[in-house]
Amino acid sequence: MNCHIGVDATPGLVHSLVGTAANVANVNQVDKLLHGAETYVSGHPGYTGAAITISGTLHQRDR
Repeated sequence: MNCHIGVDATPGLVHSLVGTAANVANVNQVDKLLHGAETYVSGHPGYTGAAITISGTLHQRDR
């Protein structure tokens, strides 16, 4: 099992939490961890390739 956590960097507050099976790719969970007002995003190497997902997610949320 994996736990994916979205945290606001400054206050350190958790805003998103997603649990998945271990065989689910981390990068597939990025859209569930973002709230749309991010100015900075970082993650561990399992989220490599997330830049494309992030820009797509933010673009979709702006519509």
